[in-house]
Amino acid sequence: MALFSYLGPPLPLNSTDNIKIYMRFLIVFFVSLSLSLSSQTGECKSSHYQHKSSRSSSSALDPRNDTIDINHFTINLDMSNFPAQTIYGVCQVDFKALVNNVSTITLDLKALTVDSVKIDGVPVTFSHIEEKVNIQLPATLQSNDEESLTVHYHGTPVEDASGFGGFTYSGNYAFNIGVAFQDEPHNYGRVWFPCFDNFVERSTYTVIVKTPSNVKAYCGGLLMDEELADNFRTCTWQLNQEIPSYLASVAVSNYQEVNYTYESILNPALNVKLVAVAADTTPMKTAFVSLEPIFHRFESNWGPYRWDRIGYVAIPFGAGAMEHASNIGYPRALLASGAAGNQHVMAHELSHHWFGDLATCRTASEMWLNEGFATYNEFMFDEWLISRAEYDQNIRANHLKQVHLAHVVDDGYWPLSNVPHEYT
Repeated sequence: MALFSYLGPPLPLNSTDNIKIYMRFLIVFFVSLSLSLSSQTGECKSSHYQHKSSRSSSSALDPRNDTIDINHFTINLDMSNFPAQTIYGVCQVDFKALVNNVSTITLDLKALTVDSVKIDGVPVTFSHIEEKVNIQLPATLQSNDEESLTVHYHGTPVEDASGFGGFTYSGNYAFNIGVAFQDEPHNYGRVWFPCFDNFVERSTYTVIVKTPSNVKAYCGGLLMDEELADNFRTCTWQLNQEIPSYLASVAVSNYQEVNYTYESILNPALNVKLVAVAADTTPMKTAFVSLEPIFHRFESNWGPYRWDRIGYVAIPFGAGAMEHASNIGYPRALLASGAAGNQHVMAHELSHHWFGDLATCRTASEMWLNEGFATYNEFMFDEWLISRAEYDQNIRANHLKQVHLAHVVDDGYWPLSNVPHEYT
């Protein structure tokens, strides 16, 4: 994730200051990085010396992951009545028991109505209480037994109250943002499909989206099939790499593609897909002029890119960007600022495909793993593609900002792990 905030001009430093800054930097390097998002975007509070006793954000691991492994989701999403701003979904969940005597499965689904749950085409007993769909299996599973069920559901998907996260209809666009800043848990796959909405459960995905023919759906992975019939378009996307629910994605509009091919460590012809409406394709190409060199730098330093494509899709989202796997949700308003105005966000989101999408925190309270390294890679962009002097200037300014203001903005001092929900 990236928020729209950038480093201000650095404070003037003399040689003594430089020594102090470097010494402090070595001690609190990851602390400063992990706090950078909140300190850059928040507002100062007067009671910043108070240490609050607060619940942690999903500090306990979800016990469902110890009993059931969801191998694959097949999500059929009918968005053919686009002006109604509703979805009709049929989600097939393929799963395996990890222990003996598994007789139920509980899936997360928020603000949508479950019409039925079926196994082998036969309706099974379920209840939908608040955000939990409790399903009674017709036969008890033993360890390594596999089963498949389908959930039929519909409704108007919701957005998070914070303005960051959820499923949005906006004019000729519809898209999801997989993380909510306010809701708990922060994972937000559950606003558009039933899932284990946590950071630990990783699955592969097939997403099939039916839309009016004048618009097209883009999801993570590779486009396997596209059909046009009776003024409707149906696209089938296949994501072969396992991801947590919050990284699954769909974005719909009257999109066009800009395609490139990069030679990567694992793929001599890696597809790069920049997706935007027609008016935005040229600004997008201009804004992403440094994408290829930064990609090669990331591979050189962090190892092979392990996804089937690189993808960015422009959406009318004003709060930031979202690192959906191989289908990054990117704010279209930012494209007008050209290469200089986009390079940090572009690099930040791409680097999540090593830190966040590939290596993921277990709980939201350990978000430093995702965001600390992504922020660090913004600074590395400055060093690799601009100059070491640019890196030095920005890292010093950021470090001073954290030392002086992080505890003010965050209303206290918080450790890297088990950060309270309201500060994650």
